[in-house]
Amino acid sequence: MDDENTSADGTRSSAFETLLGKLAPPASCFRTAADELLATYAASVPEGDVQARGRLASVRAVFEVLWARVAAAVGVADGATGVLRAYAEASPPGGSLRDAPDIFETLSDEQQTAVVAVAVTPVWLWAVLEAGVPRLVLVQPNAGAARTAAEEALALHCLIGSRAPDEERAVAKSLATQFLATATATIDAVSASLPVQRSRPTSLATLLPRRVAALDLVAMELVGPNAKMAELVRARVAEAAVSSDPERFKELWQGVVAEAAARFPWTPPPMAARRVSRELLSDEILRRAVRLISMVHHLHRAGYQRIRLSPGIAPSGCYWRGPVTFAGNVEADGFSIREFDVEGGLVAPYTSGQGARYFDWPDAQAMDARALAEAFLERFHLIARRGEGRDWAYAGWLTDVLGRAELGDLPAFYADYPLDEVEMGKWMPPPP
Repeated sequence: MDDENTSADGTRSSAFETLLGKLAPPASCFRTAADELLATYAASVPEGDVQARGRLASVRAVFEVLWARVAAAVGVADGATGVLRAYAEASPPGGSLRDAPDIFETLSDEQQTAVVAVAVTPVWLWAVLEAGVPRLVLVQPNAGAARTAAEEALALHCLIGSRAPDEERAVAKSLATQFLATATATIDAVSASLPVQRSRPTSLATLLPRRVAALDLVAMELVGPNAKMAELVRARVAEAAVSSDPERFKELWQGVVAEAAARFPWTPPPMAARRVSRELLSDEILRRAVRLISMVHHLHRAGYQRIRLSPGIAPSGCYWRGPVTFAGNVEADGFSIREFDVEGGLVAPYTSGQGARYFDWPDAQAMDARALAEAFLERFHLIARRGEGRDWAYAGWLTDVLGRAELGDLPAFYADYPLDEVEMGKWMPPPP
């Protein structure tokens, strides 16, 4: 039975790579060309042309929401990020798509969702460009590249779906009209409520309305059991659009986030099983980081599950950091430290630059993970006291992180350079 399951998983993985790998080049090409097109168009629009700026803000709001939708779909499909990276700017994988519908049916639900999202998004966004930017913009070379990439994605999507290309284009056109109408109405309402500030460029003045429009667009996809959430989002957007309260936009986001957290509790993303780690890591930085994570793991086992780790990369890019604190000192994202107060005892800082002298303890080099855990409780009384209690979600997350670290894969949630948001999405801890 195990051999049969292994064979089925291997077949599914191969089919997934074939389908998603063939979609990766046109999707990547479309995004690059479309981004260049919008940047060129934005640079040509005068600051004082409020109508054109508003239209551009609507298009960008739709782009942000739909690309975020792709990132979410790819983030929960195991192996999707690696496939997209491997084939984004390379030749697509071999293999015939003659039996594409049958191949598609062998995939898991998460894999199917990722394939469809990557396939249809360039088609939908091209329709958004056709409806939202002047025709003169669409004769530029990068517009031609975007159109060609969208058509390639459309052809591949039609191979696995039941609609003909013309039907898919009609659907895309209808959706583009809905998206732009929703975004434009919200941006117009919010912009009208903003006080005129002569010192603020119009391009900046459209940024905030665009963010609010993105919320309204997200509400369009909340249906069925989530319909009440959609009603709340729309109601709060409408309130913010006409309110004179200077804090209205901040309160809008806070209210929506709080409601979403209550309605959609955190659940871990799916993951594939890994081999059991048996070898000692040869890299000293990795080995010492694993010992630190193991220390926190032992603290969790002892009932201090509210003790948390905040892993990241130092500004120099040369060192891995793993400061330790407690849940009450962590933001809602699960890792950002609120008060980095070392002298007050709120944070126990560690950087790989310390080597095996954890927390700058002279005697730490001789300690294993269990001994470090015991010493931590003795030397960081405040963190220990506030770290008492159960947090099964976080303790489980750390167990997963430890397993990956033992195979040489360290988490990092912050750095002085952009991090891969999709890859980070697979690591994100539960909120405190």
